Amino acid sequence: MKTSTSKILELPQIRTARKILRLLGTFLIALLFLRGQIMINALRTETFTVELKELISFVLIIVGFIIRFWSNGYRKGFKEISTTSFVACGPYAHLRHPLYLGDMMIIIGFLLNGFSGIMTYISLALTIIIFNLIAVLEEKKLISTIGLPYKNYLSQIPRFIPKIKTSLPISTIPFRIETAIPELIKMTIVILFFIGVDRLVD
Repeated sequence: MKTSTSKILELPQIRTARKILRLLGTFLIALLFLRGQIMINALRTETFTVELKELISFVLIIVGFIIRFWSNGYRKGFKEISTTSFVACGPYAHLRHPLYLGDMMIIIGFLLNGFSGIMTYISLALTIIIFNLIAVLEEKKLISTIGLPYKNYLSQIPRFIPKIKTSLPISTIPFRIETAIPELIKMTIVILFFIGVDRLVD
């Protein structure tokens, strides 16, 4: 008898570890962002390049949260009315790991303002490498538990770069907005954080 993939991936210990790591990571990245803003203000280097970097950072973070909002509405709805072993509709019909893509965009958005020079490129590279490794491990686990259906899915859908045209169902599972609302709350907190830091360092 096959073990449910959702149970394997959502054990209480794993969920708790993810939450703790996410909170710690968010806290550290927020500190880096604050440090970067204070240094910019102290050195008085608020040039067009710096302002453009801040704008790109802000856009990446907001788009990242929007992707997470869209993804969670399907992923959590899938858990309640699952007829298959993995989500293959909504954003998952265009790329395998939309939540990880959203996470990467949010982290990179913060890192752009937390580091400068060579450290920016090193931190960006590490972020991409780490998320790729996590995705590969997750895919191997799903292949071992689901088998051919998931292998077929892998052969059709890219990992992180969205495929615009897809033959997979885009909305066979209803979007559950109530399960996605926390992402909007997080996005609001981030916006308020940006505004607060901007006021603090001026």
